[in-house]
Amino acid sequence: MKNPVRPKIKLIPGPLDFIYEGLSWLLLLCQWAYVLSVFQGLPAEIPVHFNASGSPDAYGSKAQVWVLLLVCTVLSLGLGLLNRYPHTFNYPVQITPANAEFQYKLAVQLMRQTKLALVLVFGLVLFETIQTAQQKKGLMAEWMLPVVLLAFFLPLLVYFGRAFSNSKMRNTNRES
Repeated sequence: MKNPVRPKIKLIPGPLDFIYEGLSWLLLLCQWAYVLSVFQGLPAEIPVHFNASGSPDAYGSKAQVWVLLLVCTVLSLGLGLLNRYPHTFNYPVQITPANAEFQYKLAVQLMRQTKLALVLVFGLVLFETIQTAQQKKGLMAEWMLPVVLLAFFLPLLVYFGRAFSNSKMRNTNRES
C-alpha cells in the first residue's frame, strides 16, 4: 500500500528543542576539546572495545579516539538534517492534516532526544576509553549498559505513549 501524501509543515522549535540541541552541541564541543587536550599524552595503544563488565578486550591505535569523535559528529549532523523532513518519518499512527503538526513536533523532539543520548553515550565511551588508556579508574564500567538502555529507551517509551494517546484523543473527539 502506498503512503498517502503527508502535509509539509514548517515547525517552530520550542524551548525544549533549543535545550536538547544546545546540550547536544555543547557536549560534542566538550568532547572535541577534551580529546584535543589529552591526545598527545595518550599511549600509542589504547582500548578500543570493552566487554559487558567494562574491562577492555581489544586494543588499537590512539587515533581511534578521532574515529569515535568523527562518527559521533557525523551522526549528530545527520540527525539534525533529518529533523528538517518530519513528513518522511515512519509514525505509529496515521498522519492526517489534523494531527500532523502534533505528531511531527513529537517525532522531531524524539530525534533531538536521541541525538542528545547519542552524544552522551559516545562521550561516556570516549571518556572511559581515555581514562582506561591513562591507567585511571573509569567512572561508568558497571553503569554503562543501564545508562545506554535508559538514555535510548525512555524517550521512546514517552514518545509512543504521547503519540498513541493523542491519536486516541483525536479519534474520540471525531466520534463525539
